[in-house]
Parts: sequence; C-alpha cells; structure tokens
Amino acid sequence: MLNRDAGQQPWILYTYEPSSVEFYSYKVPNVLKLFPTAGYSKGGTFVEIEGTWFDYQPQYGIIPHCKFGNNIVRAHFDSTVRLVCASPAAPGTNSKLDFEVSLNGIDWTYTNFTFAYFDEPKMIGLYPDMGSIEGGEFVHFVGEGFSNHTDPEYYKCRFTPTTL
Repeated sequence: MLNRDAGQQPWILYTYEPSSVEFYSYKVPNVLKLFPTAGYSKGGTFVEIEGTWFDYQPQYGIIPHCKFGNNIVRAHFDSTVRLVCASPAAPGTNSKLDFEVSLNGIDWTYTNFTFAYFDEPKMIGLYPDMGSIEGGEFVHFVGEGFSNHTDPEYYKCRFTPTTL
C-alpha cells in the first residue's frame, strides 16, 4: 500500500513485450568536397562527393541520398569517403541550390556547398577553324546559351588533333 501522506511517489510499472525492432545509429557524415558544382538543367551530371563517415547498411535503412535544393536522389555508395549522385533535372532553374546529404533519406546534413544548374549551350561555329600545331591561337566561339553566371571555372575547351 502506498502512503501518499508521507511524500512517497507512486511506482509506475511498465511491462514490455519482446520485439524485433532495432535502432541503428551512425556518425553524421561530413562533406569535404563536391565536384563538379554545376551541371546541365536537363540533369544527369555525375557529382562526386568526398568526405567522411559515409555508410551503406540497407538492412538497417542506411541508404545514402543527395538533395539538390528540394530534389532528392539516391546516391551510389563508393566507400566510406566517397559517394556519387546523378543530378536530377531542374529545367528553368539557372541558379545555385543548396546541396545536402543524408544516410537515411530523412535527416539531412548541411554541407555549405551549392550546385548550380545551367542550360546546355549550343555551339554554331568557331573562327578560325584551324591553327598552328604549336598552339597559341585565339579561338572565337559562336553559339547560344553561353553563360558564366553559375561558375566561370567550368568553361573549358578541348581540342582534338585531326590530320587533313
């Protein structure tokens, strides 16, 4: 019998049934590098994420994901230090979006990285269309959709030698 006048607290008894429910804990992933940080608005750019504490344990629901703005895609788990995600389509975006990662698709890790989208440029021509084998020529490109508002570091040219 419980004596409430003596200041005793009532004991609350709980009974538990056996359960097969498990809880798996993991370290919060840390993103150190994202490359590239920009891609076509049609999507499909493979983005490499380097960091620490990445994990893949599907039996416990630990499946890495990437979030580009509000668009979520599953990540390919390469190792505990590398993930790869294909950017989702974001037509008409032409802006930088926050990039985040998650190991369960619910809890997101803020990375301080952004991913920029841009429309694929169309090249119509170039002038001159040939030059010295030693290089050093200035080449002018003509086309549509060239933009540098996302990240000018990504505009590179590749010349493949051909023999006439």
